[in-house]
Amino acid sequence: MKMRLLLIALCLSVISCNNDIKRKGIFVDTDCGVDDVMAIELLLSQKNINITGISCVHGLTDVNDGAKIMRCLLNKYGHKKTPVFIGANQGIIPSASFPDELKKHTTSTGFKLLGDNCNGKIEHFDADEILTIIEKSTDTILALGPLTNINNLIKSGLNRSVPTVIMGGAINVEGNLNDSEGFHTDNIYAEWNFFCDALAAKNSVEYLDNIVLVPLDATNSVKIDSTYLNEKNWRDNSTSISFKILQEIAEWIQRGQYYAWDPLAAAFIIDSGVLEIDSTNVEIKLNEKEAGRIIHNLNGEKIIYGKYGNKKEFDDLLLSNL
Repeated sequence: MKMRLLLIALCLSVISCNNDIKRKGIFVDTDCGVDDVMAIELLLSQKNINITGISCVHGLTDVNDGAKIMRCLLNKYGHKKTPVFIGANQGIIPSASFPDELKKHTTSTGFKLLGDNCNGKIEHFDADEILTIIEKSTDTILALGPLTNINNLIKSGLNRSVPTVIMGGAINVEGNLNDSEGFHTDNIYAEWNFFCDALAAKNSVEYLDNIVLVPLDATNSVKIDSTYLNEKNWRDNSTSISFKILQEIAEWIQRGQYYAWDPLAAAFIIDSGVLEIDSTNVEIKLNEKEAGRIIHNLNGEKIIYGKYGNKKEFDDLLLSNL
């Protein structure tokens, strides 16, 4: 156990302190929501980070639409050669998905803000090609959606020691499934990404040795509030896609319903100070009423997770970089 924690600590050092050695290669797996766009734009704004590829997974968009949105985003930043892959459009057990209205709104917002400059190669998910990219040029995997694609990479031989930052789960707080309009469940424990493919989440947590989980425990501490709607607070960065996204979802922000979910996970790769981290042993439940729930289990898998988010550090990072 001590050796594993030491290894994770070393991985965190690689994530946070590699600036003077080389550009950090980040492979992103995403369900292509608007907060995913914000997260990826934050990475694209960093001179010391290179996005080595993006794979799209079911969640907040259909994967075909999501791949086009990602292609548009990369093109906008001049990364026309960065590969985009169309991944799984449903979970291992296809019984859970985001509400259709939310998916439609997410997709239309993505296309509205990114335009239609989506020319460029979009490939179907090729595990061997992706594993080659990860092996040759990737320091960290950033997973921002349900973990179906990650599970498929595991089945194809993903190195279990690759550092992986995952936005998902809820450990010591309630889940967020009932926060979405038009959806109700008795499952008050799960977070959406883990709920949408609980088996893939379980398999990923049990297999991967170097996980840093960014759960609702951390993101609940970093609310996107009305200060983000003030153009002056963006320090001459109000032309960013992220600022335009927040203007589009201002109603959610003003209602206090929007948090830095995926952007906080991306921010951690840039600056580990945005999270107060802890460790625990966990198990992920699969039964219908608790699918995706994380429970403490001394005999479960040891993970590092964000216990709290540092809102001031995150605000400074986002507002000054985009």
